[in-house]
Amino acid sequence: MEHRLPTAESIVKEAQDGEYAVPEFQRRFVWTPSQVRDFADSLSRDFPVGSLLTWKSDTAIQRGDSNETQRKSWLIDGQQRTTALCTLFGRRPEWWDDKQGRVWDEHLAAYDIRIDISRAELEFVTRRTGGNRFIRVRDVLREENLYRLAENLIEGGNSFTDDVGILAKHLEQVAQIKLSLIPIIEIDDNIELTEVTEIFKRLNSTGTPVQQADIYLGVVAALNPGWVNQQFLKFMYSLDRDGFDIDPAFLFRSFTAIGARKVRFKDIDRKFWHDIDDNRAWDQTKRAMQSVCQGLREYGIVNADLALSLNAIVAATTYRAKFPQGSFGPILSWMLRAIRDGFFQGPTETKLERVIAAVEGASNANLAIDNLDALLIGPEEFTAEEFRETTTGRNSVHRLMVYLLAHKNDAEDWDTDGYRIRAEATGDYRPEWHHIFPRKWLTENIEEIDRKDIDTVANMAVISGRANRKIAARAPREYIADLKLDSRGILAQQAIPDPSFVAHDQYLEWLDSRAERLAAEANRYLAELRKQT
Repeated sequence: MEHRLPTAESIVKEAQDGEYAVPEFQRRFVWTPSQVRDFADSLSRDFPVGSLLTWKSDTAIQRGDSNETQRKSWLIDGQQRTTALCTLFGRRPEWWDDKQGRVWDEHLAAYDIRIDISRAELEFVTRRTGGNRFIRVRDVLREENLYRLAENLIEGGNSFTDDVGILAKHLEQVAQIKLSLIPIIEIDDNIELTEVTEIFKRLNSTGTPVQQADIYLGVVAALNPGWVNQQFLKFMYSLDRDGFDIDPAFLFRSFTAIGARKVRFKDIDRKFWHDIDDNRAWDQTKRAMQSVCQGLREYGIVNADLALSLNAIVAATTYRAKFPQGSFGPILSWMLRAIRDGFFQGPTETKLERVIAAVEGASNANLAIDNLDALLIGPEEFTAEEFRETTTGRNSVHRLMVYLLAHKNDAEDWDTDGYRIRAEATGDYRPEWHHIFPRKWLTENIEEIDRKDIDTVANMAVISGRANRKIAARAPREYIADLKLDSRGILAQQAIPDPSFVAHDQYLEWLDSRAERLAAEANRYLAELRKQT
């Protein structure tokens, strides 16, 4: 591992000359003009702006238009800062592709950082109005003779001073950007990928952590130009448009699980990454992932947030790749049990490898599910205590079960006519988890009630936001009569014992009764899923 301390100007020249490679999936520049302005200000004051991390790898050999190859350094961390530097200098980095985003000239126009020469104190601005008061930073950085530039600006009549020497010294503060020293830590090709990511993590503990999948996507992009953008990201964005925002690492993990039967990237032979366009595993991965997303939608899970675990989706995709036919019910039943068991907590790579072995060792779908079931160590059935003791956390599988049961029973909304309980937001319909006994009513009517007895899953139902607002903090007997919930059979659709005439001192008993109903309904639901063929 080497350390260099080049000037900002030399880094810009290296970027312009193609010394760095930026993986396709990292090409988008996301800094705002204000961030670039503040970056320029820090450089002019010689403030530290962090180090760049590069990886000088044979993998970064890229083929140019002339079919010649060039060994480059992957810019693993620092692409935003390096692009900002190139923007300040007005020099286009070699990796910039007009086809993938904004045209470079348009980019420079949008990030037109200037200084106000009418002010004695140096100030960087993003404004582009006000006549000749505002001078482009890139014009100052390109000028070799600052005295000559100062003379021209004073002649324009907008300078805060008529003294050429004073204005030249003012401009020298901007020119300081060229001489700013920015550390570059360069990792050589002898270091394993796992060590590369660990180094990044330790050097950039406060920044955005790089994942092994990020680096491997860069490897794939180098070996297969165009594939990451045209295939991988295109498919990932199509999933996102359908509601399933799958992190690249998890989609990548599904691909290697199916194509290489491995999820630890360091264990995958590099040959796997060559000629990836001819690898049928990618098409198989796409079909399996689409099948999983469609299967989840069929049962009411219309987005990745409801699915609770992306690793569970990876496991289901691995199963669906080998057994694409038949009902989705059995694998959904297993996913719910696995999430409930906390199966994917801890070292997930080890767990997913066990999933791969369970699927690959089965000759048919039923045996695969049996093998997967054998990986779980928790009880096969939900208990009433789980629904009673679990509070309404966002990642609660018990809260999800309340929704799934409502969806299965084609439950009606409590107020919005014609709407069924669905996660899709339509018009004024917004489903929410609602306290059957409102929180405010409980705290006002039951002394020293424990918070967990208020927010327990056993006190939750799924209704629209409109119904929730109408109910507000009213007693159950009031809003149930007003909305005619019991006479319409709507309470039973969500396994709710009628709370209309529950006395204050009977609330905890009512919770126990609701928890028992939820557990019985949930177990019946899982059994029905498991039996589907």
